[in-house]
Order: sequence, then structure tokens, then C-alpha cells
Amino acid sequence: MNVNKVSIATRTILIVGAIMLGVSIFVLIWRIELEAPQYPEGLALLIYSNKLGGDVGAQLSWNVFDGYKNIGKTQKAKADFEKATVETEQYKKQSQLELSKTNRQLLDAENKVNLSKLAFEQSQEAYRIRQNRFTQGLEKTTDLLMAETQMAQKELEHLQAVFEYNFTKQYLQFLTK
Repeated sequence: MNVNKVSIATRTILIVGAIMLGVSIFVLIWRIELEAPQYPEGLALLIYSNKLGGDVGAQLSWNVFDGYKNIGKTQKAKADFEKATVETEQYKKQSQLELSKTNRQLLDAENKVNLSKLAFEQSQEAYRIRQNRFTQGLEKTTDLLMAETQMAQKELEHLQAVFEYNFTKQYLQFLTK
């Protein structure tokens, strides 16, 4: 029978390799440390030949859900921003519409003041004529009183038109400040 003899050097290498393999099961092979904002204390991953260790397990799976929470917060913030942008645009358009409306009202009020002033002046002239005719005995008292009443009404209409004009002018000034 032919038995090959293994040299002493080869035996030594095999024995040392077996011992090292046995020791590597219990000795740390690699250590990874991670730092991130979501992990204020940091994370450590310990790698052995037969297992993983460190504080990665529960925290890693816990923070995976936090990531989705952050995504949800980001999406909500974007939606809120878009909503605020739309509301701002609507407010600007509504303000511009209100400003245009007030400008039109100011022009209408100015025209109304001019017309009511003219009507008041005409009623004053009609009253003056009636009063002259009354003093000459050509008009009745009731006709004179009617002309005076009409003049008072036209004066009141003119004063109301002036009030509306001034009010609209002040409102326009308030809108443009």
C-alpha cells in the first residue's frame, strides 16, 4: 500500500488554517459605523462569519417607516404650497376685480354728481322764476311751495351723489394703499 506522506510544513499550515477558521467564528470580521440625521446616536453594524450584530435590527426597520412618513410630509407640504399659491392668485385676481369695479363706481358717481348738480341748478332757476311770478301775483302759493320742495329734493339728491362720490373715492384710496 502506497501511503503518501504529508510533509511537516504542510501539516503545520493545515493545522494553523483549521485553528484560524475555528477562531474566525467567534472573532469580529468587520465593523461598519453609520451616521445620519435620522440616527442621532449613529448605528453600528458588526459582521461575524456566522451572524450579523450591532444595533441595526430594530432601528433600521423602524426608521424605514419614518422615511415614508417624511415622504408623506413632503407631499403634504407641496400640496399646501400649491394650495397657497392658487389662493394667492385668486386673491390677487379678486383684488384686481374689486379695484376695477371701484374705478367704474367712481366714474358713475362723478357722472351722477354732475347730473344732480345740473338738476339742482335747474330747480333753483325754476324756483326763482316761480318766486318772481308769485311776487307779481301770477303764481299760487301751492305752485311756489311745490317748486321749493322740488328744489330741496334736488339739493338732497345732489348731496347724496356727492357723498357717494367721496365714499367711493376714499374706498378706492383704501384699496390702492
